[in-house]
Amino acid sequence: MKVFLLFLALLAGAVQLTAQTRSEFDSKYGPIEGNRYRVRPGIAAEVTFSKNDRVKTIRIVSDDPKDKDTLLRVQDVREVVRELIPGRICRLPVATSKISALCPPRKGCQGFQEEWMRATTLMVWYGQSVVYNFITLKDVLVPPPGNIKLLPDYEHVPGCGIDTAVGHFKKEGGLDIYYDIGGLAGNFARRYSNPDFAEWIRIEKVEDDSVLVVLTKQKHIYATFEKSSANFLTDVASQSDIDDFLKMILTYNPPRKS
Repeated sequence: MKVFLLFLALLAGAVQLTAQTRSEFDSKYGPIEGNRYRVRPGIAAEVTFSKNDRVKTIRIVSDDPKDKDTLLRVQDVREVVRELIPGRICRLPVATSKISALCPPRKGCQGFQEEWMRATTLMVWYGQSVVYNFITLKDVLVPPPGNIKLLPDYEHVPGCGIDTAVGHFKKEGGLDIYYDIGGLAGNFARRYSNPDFAEWIRIEKVEDDSVLVVLTKQKHIYATFEKSSANFLTDVASQSDIDDFLKMILTYNPPRKS
């Protein structure tokens, strides 16, 4: 059980690395310098924002103080992309193309462009290394799974699951609710439905499904739709938080298979 708790904490933490607004970038990477955030040693992100402080474009570049033209390792760039825009480049792109790209002072660079549902990425190569990666975000809203009705100001942030659907519902200053939906997700709430972990346990009914809800002594709340294999969890600090969690989660009602 301790191993599972650690795994779940790491999983939730990985999805929470969302940095797609000015405040999130500032919180994660410190104050911007010009238009540049230092995201890790030797790598920076040049960022532009819309009027509502949403990220519009990101250019991942070298940040070597000794040589501004240093090339980047492919693996490092891909890791930074996944960190900066989680949930936007899952599985396979919609379209790909090779284009000519300028990269002074070098010549002979090639660009590899990928179109995703919620972003466009352009990786500019010189030989086997990367000169820069330019990302344009698309304002495409993805509906919450299962027709969930979110409370005002909450947004749906999809994640990249392998065998299940994952993501978050969150609001600045509010709850950050993680979900993991699919047959291979298992039943999160059941794992905590014993006196060693649970402060209370209840069962709700939604249509023809039963929902096991568990509040742990550490103030984590889990809700699992047992037939649908849909898990939702968050941290709560008050009864109001619990009420808001249940108001949203208990509206989950996916289309039934005929």
